[in-house]
Amino acid sequence: MGVSVDDTGVRQLGGLASELAKQTAEKAQLQQDSVLADAQQLNIDSLYRLPPLRTRPPEVGEAE
Repeated sequence: MGVSVDDTGVRQLGGLASELAKQTAEKAQLQQDSVLADAQQLNIDSLYRLPPLRTRPPEVGEAE
């Protein structure tokens, strides 16, 4: 038994995916703007006094 592909359904799905991508990008931009605004309020000297962030993946069995 084959799957029937309906052109209208494909176009609707494409439109839905496009709209979802647009809304997701808008929300990501708002979040990015919010994080940037918060970061700009931080004191650079206090940031340099913080411990460095881990820049490697955890080892196997390493506690998170």
